[in-house]
Amino acid sequence: MTLLAITIYIAILFSIGFLSYRKTQTASDFIIGGRGLNYWLTAMAAHASDMSSWLFMGFPAVIFTGGLFNAWFAIGLTLFMFLNWLFIAPRIRIKTEEYNSMTFSSFFESRFHDTSGMIRIFTAIISFVFYTIYISAGIVGLGILMETLFGIPYLIAISLGILVVIPYLFIGGYTTLAWIDLFQGLFLILVIVVVPTAIFPHVGGIGGVKEALQSHHLSFSLIPNTNPSTFWNILFSLCGWGIGYFGQPHIVTKFMGIKKVTHIKKSMSIGMCWQVIALGSATAIGLIAVPYFAQGISNPELVFVQMVKETFPPLIMAFILCGILGATISTMDSQILVLASSLTEDFYKRIFHKN
Repeated sequence: MTLLAITIYIAILFSIGFLSYRKTQTASDFIIGGRGLNYWLTAMAAHASDMSSWLFMGFPAVIFTGGLFNAWFAIGLTLFMFLNWLFIAPRIRIKTEEYNSMTFSSFFESRFHDTSGMIRIFTAIISFVFYTIYISAGIVGLGILMETLFGIPYLIAISLGILVVIPYLFIGGYTTLAWIDLFQGLFLILVIVVVPTAIFPHVGGIGGVKEALQSHHLSFSLIPNTNPSTFWNILFSLCGWGIGYFGQPHIVTKFMGIKKVTHIKKSMSIGMCWQVIALGSATAIGLIAVPYFAQGISNPELVFVQMVKETFPPLIMAFILCGILGATISTMDSQILVLASSLTEDFYKRIFHKN
C-alpha cells in the first residue's frame, strides 16, 4: 500500500511536469517562468518551497521536546515572511525586470554597477556553498522518511530520493516547479490539518495535552515567566530563523516570476493564510505528541510519522506520509534550480561564454 501510494504520488508530479513542459521555451522561462505566473502559483511556489520535511519532522520535534514556548520560532517565521512580501517582493520584482536580471547575483551586479564581476561571482559562490548544506539537510529528511517507510538502507534511500528529485526539475524548470508547488501546497495543508484534528480527541483534548506537558515539565505558555533570559530567548527565536527569509534566493526569486506587481498583495494574502494554518497545525502536532508518546520516543523527529502509521489505514497512511516526501521535494528542487541558474548565468555565461 505504501509503495502504491508513493508511486501514484510521484506519477502525479511527473504528469504535471510534462504538461507544463511546453510552456518552457527560453532561459527566462526555465529560470523565472518568463515573469508570467499568476498570484496563486506565486503564493504556493514561495511558501511550499519554503516548508520542507522540517514542517512535519523538525518543527514538531522542537515543540515536542520544548513545549509551546518554542512556537515563537513559528511566530518569527510568519512575521518575517509577511515583511518579506510587504517590502522585498514588489521591489525585487520591479528592479529585476528593469535590470533584466534572472538571478540574485546578476541583480546585485546591476544594482551596484559592478563592472568587475566580483559581486556576481562572490554572491554566487556564497549561494553554492550554503545551499549545498541546505540541500543536504533535505536529503537527510528524505532518507530518514524512506528508510522508516520501507526499511531500506539509508544510503539507498537518499539515492532513490535524488533520482526522483532531479529528473522532473529538468523537465520544465521554474514553471513546472510552480505548478507542482501549487498541487503540493494544497495537499500539504490538507494533510497537516487532518492529522492533528483526527488524533486530538484520542489524547484527552486540551486537558490531556496540558496535563502531559506539566508532567514532562514543559511549557504550555508562550511566556512562561518574566525573567530577562526568557525575553532574550523570545527575541532570538523570533529573529534567528525568520530574518533569513530576506536573503533566501529560492524564496525571493519566486517574487520575480509573478506576472504583475499589482498581484503581489493577492499572492501575499493567499500565502500568509497558508503559512499560518501550516505552522499552527505543525505546532498542534508537536503538542499532541507529548501525551501520545507519554513514554517517550527514540527519535523525536518521527513523532508525526509514527502517529500517522499507528492511526490511519495503510493506504491513507501512505498518502499522508507522501506529504513529507512532497514537502522535501518542493524545497530541494527550488534550491537546485537556484544553483543551476547560478551556474549557467553567473559562471558559464559571465566567465566562459559571455556572448
